[in-house]
Amino acid sequence: MSNVSGLNSVKQYPVPVVSFKAKNPYAGMPMDRQQQDMLILSEKQSKQEKRQKWSTIGSVVLASAFAIMALVSLRKLKPELNMIKSSENAAKEQAEYYKKAASGEKSSELQKMVDEIQDETLKKVAQTELEKGRQMRSDKKIKDLVALSKINGKKPEEVDLEKAIKVMDEKIVDMPEVKEQILDFLIHWNYNIRNGIKNDKPLVLCLDGAPGTGKTTITEVIAEAIGAPYKKIALGGASGSSIIRGTESKFVGAEAGGIARGQIDNGTKRVVYCLDEAEKVAKDSQHGDPHAAMASLTDGTGKFEDDFLGATLDTSESIFVLTTNEFEKLPSYLQSRVRLIKIAPYGVETKTKIAKMHLTNKLNKSKLNEKVRVSEDTYQAIADLTTDKGGRDTTKYIQDQLIPIIEKLDMIGKKEGNSIKFKYPDGTFKEIAKLDASGKMIVDKDFINFWLKDGVERPALRDQFSKAA
Repeated sequence: MSNVSGLNSVKQYPVPVVSFKAKNPYAGMPMDRQQQDMLILSEKQSKQEKRQKWSTIGSVVLASAFAIMALVSLRKLKPELNMIKSSENAAKEQAEYYKKAASGEKSSELQKMVDEIQDETLKKVAQTELEKGRQMRSDKKIKDLVALSKINGKKPEEVDLEKAIKVMDEKIVDMPEVKEQILDFLIHWNYNIRNGIKNDKPLVLCLDGAPGTGKTTITEVIAEAIGAPYKKIALGGASGSSIIRGTESKFVGAEAGGIARGQIDNGTKRVVYCLDEAEKVAKDSQHGDPHAAMASLTDGTGKFEDDFLGATLDTSESIFVLTTNEFEKLPSYLQSRVRLIKIAPYGVETKTKIAKMHLTNKLNKSKLNEKVRVSEDTYQAIADLTTDKGGRDTTKYIQDQLIPIIEKLDMIGKKEGNSIKFKYPDGTFKEIAKLDASGKMIVDKDFINFWLKDGVERPALRDQFSKAA
């Protein structure tokens, strides 16, 4: 009402008709200007009240939404809160560690470990590291030196030659030259041990062949045959020698190289190393040449220095196997230090043997050997499907296609008489495999050609199996 009374005292001024009509929605109606102004003011107040009402509602809704989000966040943060508690415990442990270090308790523990080292050379290196002080020393280096000293104190043991021959015959298809080289080395090894002669140098081989010809697998089998741990060092793309030699302990995150780690982690000097893709290292003069490190490793002295440990390793009981796809790309000084064994591309006969070995192992592992009878023509039928130079495609056909198909047939196929039938979506049944007299599924050449060879009906039928499964 105060607003209305105020309007009564406002002095009236003439307003042009055109302008008045454009701004006043009530212009032209049978009412005077005072009534029109009152209506306009009333509408403004009504709009303002609506705005305040919706603003209040929006605030309530927003506050509710934030409350819900907060509850959800708390639930999600529960694991993080538990982690914070764990971090607090870890922080307490770390504080305890530094407390020990500050009081000299940690140093006394390390000093006790260093005092127990029998090898004088390693003991001197470890003592020098310990005397650097808590801020500069590497506790990890000291512990690795202690572990290395224990390894050096072990006496070498003879290799079971009968077991070695058996394992290699079972798992290395053909390749008599590889077996002969390994066997000659092991005989020499055992002779030296029996006669108290220290082995003077490691065996260094280079397996050169196309991808998939089993070079890495052969190295694993050698380790299994002599009962030694296996250590693979992937050199493809390596841009520095630290992967082999290690990094000097003065750098943050420094650690021993792959050769030292192989001995320390396994507690023995008798390790089979696979230096994989030795010709594919990258050139980087700032971080050392991996080929130069390999040359030092294979120089025939049986000794190799690790940059992190600052100590010399005894590698005379180790076996180093370099693998290459293009041997000629190795530097000439490295080529002359290894015993080269060329692995020829696999023929059908070799692939057939690989197919038999791999399929037999897979059937036994999955217990399908109790439900399947494999005929001899099956293995060559699988080998005939491949075009690669190695055995990789052969194993892929078996693992990725044949075994899953046999499993599906066993699960959803319907056995009737001497066959397994499959029900199509239209309700009809069709024979998709045969059974022998004992009820076992027959896997033969015809089975392989139908399921693994390219055809018109096979993909559609396999699609039906995928849906049914």
